[in-house]
Amino acid sequence: MHWFTFHLPVKSYIKKYLVSNYGDPIILTLNSDIGFIVLNTLSSRLETKLTRGCKGCIDIFQNRYTDKVIFRIPYHYFSITKKEVEASTVYLLNRYFENSFEKEMYKFVSDKNNQHFSRKKRLELFIGHYNIEIETDITADALIKAEYRYRKKITKEFSPILSSPVNLFTRA
Repeated sequence: MHWFTFHLPVKSYIKKYLVSNYGDPIILTLNSDIGFIVLNTLSSRLETKLTRGCKGCIDIFQNRYTDKVIFRIPYHYFSITKKEVEASTVYLLNRYFENSFEKEMYKFVSDKNNQHFSRKKRLELFIGHYNIEIETDITADALIKAEYRYRKKITKEFSPILSSPVNLFTRA
């Protein structure tokens, strides 16, 4: 089978996360979740409109994404992918991978809650699983803040579901 490669600039902790989950290089096909996401993003024409005015797109290659993830794509997908990847596409894929990382981190920390570890210890266990080094790949402060923001986001999403619905008779 013939392949072509796609190099995606990423943050170093995201690279370690992806390589731990999918190998190096990452093989993309439409049969896998990551392949489906990346191939559809590479073939989409919408991301330029979706990310118009995004603040992260401007400094995408300026010391923000210091590592690269290598994707191997079967050559028969070449016709559906773009021949030049825009900064907005790189930004969208990175945002997706960062959200996946935060979601998995939140799940891990929540699942270990009943084992009576401190939150800091649970975060250390999580990053240890992916060989992520504190202060080299990501700062401890950034990691703690990312987990906190995701936890608050989940809480905010579920709180309207758990509260009583507001209607004409319940309003004050």
